[in-house]
Amino acid sequence: MLVAMKTAETLTAQALRMPVERRARLAHVLIQSLDTKSDIDAEQEWDAEIVRRVAEIREGRVQGVP
Repeated sequence: MLVAMKTAETLTAQALRMPVERRARLAHVLIQSLDTKSDIDAEQEWDAEIVRRVAEIREGRVQGVP
């Protein structure tokens, strides 16, 4: 357990020294690795909802609220 904690601390320190863009990519990959199958399904459903809403705005059927 102690070795794993030291490894995590070492990785964290190394990651924090990385450029912002690389840290952002790493964060994204790590967060994605936590997603479950149901989260992937929800993400696809949200993507479809976003596409639908954008189409409604572009077609003038609805108006955005600032």
